[in-house]
Amino acid sequence: MQIFLIGNGITCSYSLLSMFLVCLLGRNCVFHLVDMLAMGLAIASAAAAHAIGNVGKYGNDRTGWLPVCNYYKSYCKKMEISLGCCYLGVLSLYLVCAMTRVQKASQNSKKFVQKE
Repeated sequence: MQIFLIGNGITCSYSLLSMFLVCLLGRNCVFHLVDMLAMGLAIASAAAAHAIGNVGKYGNDRTGWLPVCNYYKSYCKKMEISLGCCYLGVLSLYLVCAMTRVQKASQNSKKFVQKE
């Protein structure tokens, strides 16, 4: 759960910082690569938390881990909601990256047309 918390904290902090920097510096500033890194960090932390949550919910017979959601239902429900929110955040970061890439591609095509 520490990976989940730290990964989402870094991603959220970066998103807030980049939002203010884009407002101050304009759209000409390049954030696409760091947006992709933030999306990768968010997806990795969500996948790690999902794997541990899956073991907590269903157990693992080979290692002898028993399911714990039968005993801690409110905790498991909160984790499911937080994972859902995290995946929505990953989807929004993906959309930001896609829109940035489309915008850069259209700018490059306009420059190419002007050179001809």
